[in-house]
Amino acid sequence: MYPPEVAFRPRFLGPPRIFPSAAFESRGLMQPTFDIFRGTTKADGIWLESVEGLSNSEDRMHTIAAETPGCYFVFANHDQSIRARTETKGKRADTVGPAYSRG
Repeated sequence: MYPPEVAFRPRFLGPPRIFPSAAFESRGLMQPTFDIFRGTTKADGIWLESVEGLSNSEDRMHTIAAETPGCYFVFANHDQSIRARTETKGKRADTVGPAYSRG
């Protein structure tokens, strides 16, 4: 047995590290899945697709909005919140910005 002065002592590893999405994927960790809807709220929205990762889902929403003008939003099922919205008229996407309200 080790003497008390040599007993295990946790060491400080610093603040938690944040990995970009590629690091999550390479380590096999799952990112939350977000749903993309066309419409203004979940009640009248039409589900289009699910995308892994918030930034990926926002990018995909903007791509869809650029191709087909209209109102779109990214919905988080895990906390039932709308995370981002966009509305396009013509070919340019006008981002309304993130919305953390329940809807």
